[in-house]
Amino acid sequence: MRRSRHVSAAVAAGVLLLGATGCGSGETDAKNTPVVSPSPSDTPASPSPSRSSSEDPDEAAVLKDYRASWDAQMEAYAKADSNGTKVPDYLTLDALAEVESDLMTMRKRGHITTGEAVLSPEVTRLDMKAKLPKATVRDCVDVSEWTPVKKDSGKKVSLPPERLTKYVMTSDMEHWGKRWMVVKFTVEGKRC
Repeated sequence: MRRSRHVSAAVAAGVLLLGATGCGSGETDAKNTPVVSPSPSDTPASPSPSRSSSEDPDEAAVLKDYRASWDAQMEAYAKADSNGTKVPDYLTLDALAEVESDLMTMRKRGHITTGEAVLSPEVTRLDMKAKLPKATVRDCVDVSEWTPVKKDSGKKVSLPPERLTKYVMTSDMEHWGKRWMVVKFTVEGKRC
């Protein structure tokens, strides 16, 4: 069964960074690691219009929690373990299951990450009048400095040269209680 293209941020980064999960071309390298190739529409995505979050406190709250979800996931990927992180505080159960699966794959391979992803998020949709407020965040995620390494040696993990290191991702979020939760991330397969 083919994996859904709707994955959490960390899993998406893992797909592009580590080649650890599906969404690739189906090809594998000499080590039987999936090769993630740019999509046919590998042209830079055009920026979408956005409102200034500095003017809207609701948008600012969405972006604050979006960034916090990434911070927690980067912390988990740095040790291939979500224990002691705030990952569960910002991801719904389905998104959390995806991250845990990806982290387990990393542990089995003996990989962790160093560095950080660079984010450029903007709120493209916000519905505060819905019974459960919803938002969509569009981001240009740059993982060029978020590097997978062997945990025991610190040596960089070999990655396919054609992998996307800067890509468009959209995130669906919902307001649960006092915070915005990441419900779903979609990697658009486009450079940005």
